[in-house]
Amino acid sequence: RARLARDGPNQLEADPGRGMGHAVLAASSEPMLLLLAAVAALYAIVGEWRDAAAMALSVAFVIALNIHQNVRSARALGALRDLTAPRARVVREGRAVMIPAAEVVVDDLLMIGDGDRIAADAQVLEGSAMEVDESLLTGESAPVAKATGDLLRAGTFAVQGRCIAQVIATGPRTELGRIGHSLATVSRAESPLRRQVRRLVRVFAVLSLSAAVLLTVLELVRGTAWREATLAALTFAMATVPGEFPVVFGLLFTLGAWRLARVNALVQRPDAIETLGCMTVLCTDKTGTLTENRMRVQQVLVPDAGFHHAVAAGAARESLLAVAAHACPSDAVDPMDTAVLDAAGERHVRLAPLRYYPFSAALHATASAIATTAGLQVSCKGAPETLAMLCGLDDDRRAVLDRSVAALAGRGFRVLGVAHALIDPAAGPPETLETAGLDWCGLLAIADPLRADVPDAIRRARAAGIRVVLVTGDHPETARAIAQAAGLGGDGQIRTGQEIAAASEAELLAWS
Repeated sequence: RARLARDGPNQLEADPGRGMGHAVLAASSEPMLLLLAAVAALYAIVGEWRDAAAMALSVAFVIALNIHQNVRSARALGALRDLTAPRARVVREGRAVMIPAAEVVVDDLLMIGDGDRIAADAQVLEGSAMEVDESLLTGESAPVAKATGDLLRAGTFAVQGRCIAQVIATGPRTELGRIGHSLATVSRAESPLRRQVRRLVRVFAVLSLSAAVLLTVLELVRGTAWREATLAALTFAMATVPGEFPVVFGLLFTLGAWRLARVNALVQRPDAIETLGCMTVLCTDKTGTLTENRMRVQQVLVPDAGFHHAVAAGAARESLLAVAAHACPSDAVDPMDTAVLDAAGERHVRLAPLRYYPFSAALHATASAIATTAGLQVSCKGAPETLAMLCGLDDDRRAVLDRSVAALAGRGFRVLGVAHALIDPAAGPPETLETAGLDWCGLLAIADPLRADVPDAIRRARAAGIRVVLVTGDHPETARAIAQAAGLGGDGQIRTGQEIAAASEAELLAWS
């Protein structure tokens, strides 16, 4: 309780500047809207109530549109707070208990298993075969192995294994919290059009006021009554103020935001649409932006007589996928398992396993023993080098296999080996995979594929005069393969985050 009172609840801070009041203030402070309000006030002063009401309604209409857009965007961005786990299993007073994630405090011991959303930043104390999906923070869809001493980040997702971890940071002090805070404190540069509009408003205000004062003086010199002279000056001032500008700009920006929303693009600030139209260079991430952020089996390969692997088709492909699918757990959450099951599809009936052999730090493979009409079948998949050992491949075959795996990895694939064994049902499932007598079946090449609409989007961007640059921290060969498939061209279109961080302003301008 003391630590909870000291550090506050384990949740991201709401942005106090994103409420309705902020949206009203931001919308009503637009220079063109202030100009329109001034025109309405002038109409009211001279007694033109109908015109004043029309102008006031125009002001209210544009403000309402801006408020709707700002509030809608703020709510979508605020969804980041919902990415923390709703509940967490912790050790309290020697017992494992489930508590709301908001009550997790520093030094709590988290008990994390596959399928759990990690509630806070924590350090692994002990665990087995732990793998975590960190795509929320890094953008990379492949799970990351975690060992004792490694850090787990709030909001990430445990896809495999189990561990006990000690909480080291909660709420806004987590990595996810710092990202949210940095987004809330980003300084916003004024767009070119907004600067021009402000300058235009000032110029018209000065000219109109000067002309009104001059006209009033001239009318008074000619002997005109003070009231009539003032009314004439105000009428002249209203005639010189472009009152239609705010309505036109407001409608154009709102229509632009509406069109972007129809293609799932969220506009937080309407004038960002104008800035978007001035863009000449677009830097894009790879995972989840150019790619689907979902692993898929791209190639199924089987060995020939010389143990060189080639792409399989027909019955050979289906047979290998069936073996790999049976080696996946029934409640698969690991992206690699999901990719295998998706590739196998519903064509293969998965039988309930008599025994399941989980992934472990000592043996990077999963397997299951199932009863078939041909006998007891052990289906296994995992790291190719692990399965090569379990299958007892000789040095020559291992060398050929290593070259095949290296070639696939160089093209950006993650590679799984597949093996199986048929055992006498009377013997029962083997105690360990080492004693199963596995036979090698082939390889699965898995990757995060390119989105289908990306090449066309890049062609359209280039046709609009926009240069597209891929910014990634991934393996160069992987990035190059994705860039070529997307139509980005040579290495000049690929930059790493380290290159951009180390570049001077002159170098960045030269790259653009």
